[in-house]
Amino acid sequence: MHRIYSTPDATVAHLVRDALEQHGIAAVVRGERRGALAGETAWTDTWAEVWIDDAVRPDAARAIAAEVAAGPDGQAPWTCPGCREDIDGAFGACWNCGAERPV
Repeated sequence: MHRIYSTPDATVAHLVRDALEQHGIAAVVRGERRGALAGETAWTDTWAEVWIDDAVRPDAARAIAAEVAAGPDGQAPWTCPGCREDIDGAFGACWNCGAERPV
C-alpha cells in the first residue's frame, strides 16, 4: 500500500478516493477520525490519508489527487511563507497572518 495524499479535511480525502476509483485505481481513506487526537499528537498525524494498493500507478494517482485538491477554481493549496500555515487554493492571502500568496 502507498499513501498518495493526506489532508486535514476528511471530505477532501473522500473526494480524492472517489476520483481515483473513477479512474480505475482502488483506494481507501484511513485516519479520518484521528482529528479527536488534536492537541495530543503532532497536527499532521491527525490528517486523513488516501492509500492505494496499485503500486504500478502511484504517479498517476498523485496527479489525480492534485487535480482534485486544486478544487473547482484550479488553484492548488499553498503554504504561507510567513507563518507556514496551509491555505486553501481559493484564498489569495493567509487567514492567519495576512501574507499574500506567493507567485
